[in-house]
Amino acid sequence: MPEAMLYEDMCVSFNLAAQSEKYLSQGDASKIEMKTHGRAVRGAILAAYYFVEAYLNAVAFDCWWREQATLSEADTDVLLEWDSKKQRQRWLSLEEKTNRYPRVILRVQHCPLAPSNCAELQCLLGTGKKIRDSIVHASPKIDRGSMSTEKLTYMFGAHLAQATTIVDSAIGYVRRLNDLLGKHGTDLSWLVDRNGSEQFPEAAFQ
Repeated sequence: MPEAMLYEDMCVSFNLAAQSEKYLSQGDASKIEMKTHGRAVRGAILAAYYFVEAYLNAVAFDCWWREQATLSEADTDVLLEWDSKKQRQRWLSLEEKTNRYPRVILRVQHCPLAPSNCAELQCLLGTGKKIRDSIVHASPKIDRGSMSTEKLTYMFGAHLAQATTIVDSAIGYVRRLNDLLGKHGTDLSWLVDRNGSEQFPEAAFQ
C-alpha cells in the first residue's frame, strides 16, 4: 500500500531527526551532523503530507471501485481527479481532497472534519502547509508589499518540534477520518504512534 510505505518513510525520517537532535543540543555537531538533521526534519515533514495524500487517494479510489455504478459523473470526476467535459486530468489540491473526498464517500453535504473542528487538520492546512510549501516550492522571492521573506523563513526555520506536530497531526487526522468513514475506511492496523522514547518503535515498520 502506498500510504503504508510513505508512513514508514515518515517514521524513518522522524526517528533520524530525533536521534540527530542530540548533537545540536550538545553544541558540538559537525557540519555533516547538522546537515543530516536538517534533511531529516524536512524529510519527515514532506513524508507526512505524502502519507496523508496517499491515504486520501486510497479511500477515494476504493469508493469509486466499489460504487462506480451509483456515482454521479461529478462525483466520479472528483474521486478520479478527472474532467469529463474536457477529457483530461484535473488535479485536486490537498485542501480540496480533505473537503470533497469525505463528502462524496459518505454522501453528505458538509465534510465532517474541517480546520474549525479538527486541530490536526488545522495544523496540516495551516502553518504546517506553509512549511511544507516553502520546501516543495523553494524560492528566494519576497512579498513586494511587506518586503518579508516568509517562505525562506519557514524553510530555513523548520525544526524538530514543528516536524513532531506535523507528523502527529498526520497520524491523528488519518485515524479520525478513517473512524468517521466506518465501512468506507480502510485497515489501519499498521498505523503505530510514537512510543515512550518519542520515536517510532520497531512495530511501525512492516
